[in-house]
Amino acid sequence: MYAATSGSASSQSQTSAQQNDQITSSASNNAAAKQDDTVWTSDDFNISADGKTIGLTGINKTNGYPGLNAKGIAKLKKNPHIVIPDGVEVILNQAFIGKKTDKTHIEGVTLPDSLKVIEDGAFSWQKIKGTVVIPKNVIAIHPAAFLGNEIEKVVFKSTLVESGKFNSTDDHAYYVAGLGNRAFQANKIKEIDFQGNLTDYKFHVDSNEKQNPAAAPFSNQELEEITLTVGDEFKMPVIIKQNGNDYKILNMVLAGNENNHVSLEDSGYFKKENGKIVALKEGSIQTQCLFYDSVNGFRPVGTVKVTYNIIPMAKIYTVKFVDRGNANYASVQVKEGKSINDESVKDQKMPDDPTKPGFTFKEWNEKQDGTGKVFKDSTKVSSDLTVYSIFTDYPPVITVQNKTITEGDSFDLNSLVVSATDKEDGDLKSSVQRTNDGGFDNTKVGSYNVTFSVKDKGGATATAAATVTVTKKPTPPTPPAPTPEPESEPEPTPTPEPEPDIDWDDIPDIDLTPDKEPEPVPVIVAPAPILPAAEAEPEPAPAPSQPEQPEQQPKHVAKHLPKTGSTATPVLGSAIASLFAGLTGLAESFAATRKRRN
Repeated sequence: MYAATSGSASSQSQTSAQQNDQITSSASNNAAAKQDDTVWTSDDFNISADGKTIGLTGINKTNGYPGLNAKGIAKLKKNPHIVIPDGVEVILNQAFIGKKTDKTHIEGVTLPDSLKVIEDGAFSWQKIKGTVVIPKNVIAIHPAAFLGNEIEKVVFKSTLVESGKFNSTDDHAYYVAGLGNRAFQANKIKEIDFQGNLTDYKFHVDSNEKQNPAAAPFSNQELEEITLTVGDEFKMPVIIKQNGNDYKILNMVLAGNENNHVSLEDSGYFKKENGKIVALKEGSIQTQCLFYDSVNGFRPVGTVKVTYNIIPMAKIYTVKFVDRGNANYASVQVKEGKSINDESVKDQKMPDDPTKPGFTFKEWNEKQDGTGKVFKDSTKVSSDLTVYSIFTDYPPVITVQNKTITEGDSFDLNSLVVSATDKEDGDLKSSVQRTNDGGFDNTKVGSYNVTFSVKDKGGATATAAATVTVTKKPTPPTPPAPTPEPESEPEPTPTPEPEPDIDWDDIPDIDLTPDKEPEPVPVIVAPAPILPAAEAEPEPAPAPSQPEQPEQQPKHVAKHLPKTGSTATPVLGSAIASLFAGLTGLAESFAATRKRRN
């Protein structure tokens, strides 16, 4: 670690506080992560209880990565690009330090916006490739934090201008802003993007190494070989970008190894010509490039080792572009074996496509009639060459519609044309001509084929035909005759039923006089029951002088008889008397009828 000089006591107490923190592998599940074994979650890391610190203190590297638990180490074998969980503010020293002999390495890393500090050697000796983005809230990157990787580009989202503390109660800032010595040493960095000017960034290098280029944050970058051709301008191996051009980044390039080096101009391989350094002769030469600024007079930013391979000057050929009668339409120079898009000759590129009224540019061709080889910006050139513009006249397109009308209806045949367009000339609907109306007659039933034609400016034509169908005009329907109301039938006169023809002489006289007077039926009176004195019942009410005439329903008489026989005889006598009275009346009626007929 490194700290502000005045903060050494605070750093010791803080380290002790870190060691006393309960370090645990987070038990919370990341709900947004997919349930598979390649997505990184907080469960894969050794994170402090408050979720702000990742890594463990006092753990030897032989025990594995201090920043990863067993689950994370297993996941690294399947997904070498780790994602630090959001909420982490400090990555402790050597949290993810590796070894060149390790079988598994970290090959990429995504840092969260919550991150503030990356401590010593946090990601050193891994195989992180491509681009590393330093989030906007990072204030300090300690020495050797990314040493010994394969990083090609570093992007800073802030200028690292603030100082920080572990706790608000600390007396001094524990983490000072800026870049530590050798923070990105021994990578393959070819581009660095700073926010603001480089002068806004603080470098924290040991006092005895402040002007030592080897201690610079971006020292000892080892790049691949760069190939130049004799006569080519020297290309800087590293691009350093900053917002604004008011602060200059200087460089010094020396040829030769560290023990024996000279300036490029004195190397014999390069010379200064018209204010530029150009390759003078073929060969291979090792160089060292130093980038620095003028902060405190001289401040090294980084150093680069690269070998330049200078090859013999290639022949340069000319490609001549001819557009119809214009033989001088364009001319482009290309090195032998190269194509135009290789930019082998500076400021040389393909010309714009030519235009021709009514036509579309198709290609450049080695033959004027278009039967030769097509020439493109990717075509390798091995000799001087002339190519010709080839155009295509795409025919117009007519869209028509069929129509059905009724006999006698008026109709404009031109309305059958929906559209007429041309790739070169655009809308040609107003230029459409009707070449055949098919004998159209709106008063005659039948089908008529109507033909249309249009020509574009290039002379290409198109035709289309539509059908108009004339249908017979329908005859108006005859209204139906009114339906007469049905005549009412007279009600039939009822026919009286004929009276039966009765021969009254055949009916014998009935003598209804009884043979003898009926004998009176004695009335049986039941003796009164003898009851105890205490239970004597009151005397019954006297019987009525004459009983009511019962209904003539002999079948049901028994239901209404009293339980005692005291009134049975009077009722029976009354019924017999009524029977004789009815028979007498019937006999008299028959007698009267017979008398009338006689």
